[in-house]
Amino acid sequence: MTMHRPLALAAAALLSLTAACGSSSTPTSPSTSPSASASTPAPATAGLTLEEGWVKATEGMGGGMAEMTGAFGILRNAGTQPLHVTGGWSPAAGRVELHETVKNASGSMQMQKAQNGFTIAPKGSFELTPGANHIMLIELTAPGYETVRYPVLIERGAHWDGVPPGENAPYPIPLPKEGEIGEEEVYVPAGWTWLGGGPEDLDSLPLCRLWMNGFIINKYPVTENDYLQFLNHLVLQKQADIANELCPKTNLNTASSEGNTLAYNTDERGRYELLSPPDQWQSDLEKPAVLMDWLGAVKYARWLAEKTGLPYRLPHSFEREKATRGVDGRNFPWGDQFDPTFACMVSSHLGEPERVEIRLYPTDESPYGMRGGAGNTRDLCANFWTMQGPEVVNGRLRAEAAPDDAPGYRAVRGGSWISIESHCRAAARFARLPGRRRATSGFRVARSFGAKLGALTLLGD
Repeated sequence: MTMHRPLALAAAALLSLTAACGSSSTPTSPSTSPSASASTPAPATAGLTLEEGWVKATEGMGGGMAEMTGAFGILRNAGTQPLHVTGGWSPAAGRVELHETVKNASGSMQMQKAQNGFTIAPKGSFELTPGANHIMLIELTAPGYETVRYPVLIERGAHWDGVPPGENAPYPIPLPKEGEIGEEEVYVPAGWTWLGGGPEDLDSLPLCRLWMNGFIINKYPVTENDYLQFLNHLVLQKQADIANELCPKTNLNTASSEGNTLAYNTDERGRYELLSPPDQWQSDLEKPAVLMDWLGAVKYARWLAEKTGLPYRLPHSFEREKATRGVDGRNFPWGDQFDPTFACMVSSHLGEPERVEIRLYPTDESPYGMRGGAGNTRDLCANFWTMQGPEVVNGRLRAEAAPDDAPGYRAVRGGSWISIESHCRAAARFARLPGRRRATSGFRVARSFGAKLGALTLLGD
């Protein structure tokens, strides 16, 4: 039987389990094939075998989301004492977990980590099946390459589909070499995704499925510290007039963000610094930078590209949406259910709402690991905003950046520290003229990533 799986993980079947019997524990012998049907014997001292073992990207509870790869089959205890399976290991996974399916408070079934493991009676068996008890291989790995999260959506009765539109074979997903992704970047592999929404999503486009190329995006928005470094570099390069033009500006002591008052101080050398008292700088420097215009964000990305030698740019609005919600059309980075404590939005605060440091609200994290997708600050994007949305040709996004001096609205995505629930949803859209500034909007940078950049590819059949 052919199993369709995201990265052709023949190695994923190389699974060892930790089984305790009394005070001892021994690992099972791994299966040698992802669709093996023969029994795989364990060492004689273990008494534990995995029969009919196979792996595939597995259907998750709620929405059919498969963010991980499941290992299934029948565990048998050939011994005369109960065996307690407590964990596992695989060379193809950064982490192995035992999962179970239980009823929650509302009576519906949900998947969770099996805190007490699996117990197998003497001469007994324990079945591992999709939608019930199973073993999850999480964060797939290969020696010398970065760990990659590859969410897939498997509808009921369907299978994973990695074939791009107009082609007849799965697309090889490149795994970045170690060091090709920064510590504060996340990789969003190429593939199909559901974007758009419905009436509850502000200005959303109709729900659609399309293919998008792979890219890397920053885990966090650009901070005040980052943007100050950019402006002060311009000052050191004798470009103080350009720095002044790109400096965040506001209208102090009013309800409006528009104005010509600098949102930063300057010291005696003309270098920019925060307006807040120095004893607040440690936390304030870690807040997202805001109040720059669209061109300021674009020129920061170009400066960073020149500084690092990497092709940084602003993300396309569809890239930003996929990085926020994964591939299954979920409403928020963490799933479909809203909770004001999960993201920095208007109802999250006991007092006045405000921006917070980028590492707060860790639940506001996408399937890829991007943070702050639903709250804190919105992100300026590279492309135009139009009523009909970006151009999609034959199921593929045609990603085009707006020219610097072109009139027209630019796309803005994400919730903010003063957003209500509907504005925090992943499909919600916003528009901004390029010269306008908002205390709710900052940006993050992205860069394209593909097989031409020299990465290992693993391909499933």
